[in-house]
Amino acid sequence: LTRLRASGATHIRWFVFCDGRAGIRFDGKQVEGLDACVLPDVAAALTLAEETDLRVVFTLFDFHWCQSARHVNGVQLGGRRAVLGTSRGRAGLLDHVVAPVFREFGDHPCIAAWDVINEPEWVTLGVGSWNPFVSVRRHTMRSFIRDVTSLAHDMTTQPVTVGSASARWLPLVQGVGLDFFQVHWYDRVERH
Repeated sequence: LTRLRASGATHIRWFVFCDGRAGIRFDGKQVEGLDACVLPDVAAALTLAEETDLRVVFTLFDFHWCQSARHVNGVQLGGRRAVLGTSRGRAGLLDHVVAPVFREFGDHPCIAAWDVINEPEWVTLGVGSWNPFVSVRRHTMRSFIRDVTSLAHDMTTQPVTVGSASARWLPLVQGVGLDFFQVHWYDRVERH
């Protein structure tokens, strides 16, 4: 972090729950709650950011959340599509995971914004994915983003965004209450 700040960085994106491998307790396919390390770890991250004069955009989830489950050293990575796919699953995720984080850190001055999900188009059926086994429907993804955004607006003072892989995917996230759009740019795809 010190090197980033010294190089001129003022903001960083920090991924939190990503593909569901850590930080969340599950009972089968249902969300039980946060594990005991999440809130202290986020507090430690914010202390480090404050010490290095950086502002953080916490990216709560990643599209890998929905990818096919795989197990590494007994830990499940991905395979959590069903949580987003049902209103009960989404409600459990918001009530037992997202709300406690917002409640604890919703007014922290080092948090620049909340990023609901990184590049959701890659797991949104008919948008960036045609594979129904690792995707959710467009209206489901939009409902999830809208619900997290609404909760953030109710519980936090920070703006809310979604990291889109390209400007062409903005229609997926327009009209769901986001405070600003975040479009990613990859120099490796530029023609030289």
